[in-house]
Amino acid sequence: MGYKVLLVEDDHDIREAVADYFTGVEASEMNVSCACDGIQAEEMLYENRYDLFSVEISSQ
Repeated sequence: MGYKVLLVEDDHDIREAVADYFTGVEASEMNVSCACDGIQAEEMLYENRYDLFSVEISSQ
């Protein structure tokens, strides 16, 4: 059984690249779920348990 990861990123290309990295050959024990914003991530957190979540934090 692998690790469950929640990836939260609004940019589709970055989200896809990071998800691909987590599920790559060396990290094959990762089961990655993706959310495109905080609202979706919050809903997913209520429905599932994750071992790790990765969230974009930017200050503009």
